[in-house]
This record gives sequence, C-alpha cells and structure tokens, in this order.
Amino acid sequence: MRPKIILVILLIAAGVVAIAALLSKTSKISPNQTIGIPTITAVTSTNSTLVAPAPTIAVSPALTATNTNTNAVMSREERIQKRADEFMVLASLNDPKAHQKIVDALYDSDRAIRKTALDALEQANDRSVIPDMQKVADQTDDRDDKQAIEDAIEFIKLPSLTEYRNARKAAKAAAGVQSPATQPTNNRPNQSP
Repeated sequence: MRPKIILVILLIAAGVVAIAALLSKTSKISPNQTIGIPTITAVTSTNSTLVAPAPTIAVSPALTATNTNTNAVMSREERIQKRADEFMVLASLNDPKAHQKIVDALYDSDRAIRKTALDALEQANDRSVIPDMQKVADQTDDRDDKQAIEDAIEFIKLPSLTEYRNARKAAKAAAGVQSPATQPTNNRPNQSP
C-alpha cells in the first residue's frame, strides 16, 4: 500500500478511538441524582491539637439503588475473571492436584465459571483428569455442558507435537525408511556480480 493511504487509515482509526474514549468518559449520573459533598470537621482534643476524622460522602438513595445493580453485575464479572485467572495459574502448574481443583469447578452453578474451568483444563493438557471429567459429563443433565466437556476430553487426548513426531519416527524406523539428513536449504537465486 502507499504510505499516504496507510497514513489516512491510521488517522481515521485514531479519530475513532478518540471519540470512543470521550464517549466512555461521560458521566453515568443523571442530572436529577445528587452526590453529597465530603465534609471534614475539626475536633479539638484536650491537648489542643486538631484531629480531622475521615471524610464522609453522602450519596442520594436513587444513586445508591442504581449503583447496587451495577455493582452486582460487576461483582459477578469480577468473580468470573478472578476465577479464570486462578484456573490459568493452576493449569500452568505441573501438578495433578492443582488440575483436580479445576475439575472440581466443573460442578459450579455458574455456566461461565464452568466454561473457564474447561478452557484451563485444555491448557493444562493433563490426561490424568480425563476420568474425573468423564464423571462430571456423565452426571450433568445439560446437553450443551456435556458436549463441551466431551469436546475438552477429546482435545486433551490429542497427541502433542513431540508425541506425534516420535510416533512418526518410530513408524518410519519400523518400515525401514531412513530420515533424510536435514541440511539448510538456500532458496535464493544465484546472484552474480
């Protein structure tokens, strides 16, 4: 592409990002809601030093009601994210006990938690948890969950690249085929000065 076209595209993209940033920073409080102003009051103690208590913020009941609903949604999302992070850390450990904790999360009542647990189990790629995963799949009544667990089991059963290469080498050796010597190839045309 020509540099001018790329520059125009980048400028347009920067403008879109700037507009999105401005729109996301708009106030979530409607004009009829009020927020109390923090107040600090000075109190004189017996030795004549000023002590200021922590500021307090008075919030109108209407604002509290709307924020409670938002916090409920955010706390669920935060909980899901926290569990997903926890599962990924456990999956990165080479410890079957840690992977078993992820399998235990497949019994969670929240479908999103179960999905993140399955993703982590696929990342862990620990075949020792397959029987426990199969038990969970057999016990669940939800057809979608059962299929997701069975798909994860099939993924975990897939051979790794190392296993595939070793099996291929063994098959070639059994067939009497020798591997060609690996030499670097030069695909560049000869250039004479």
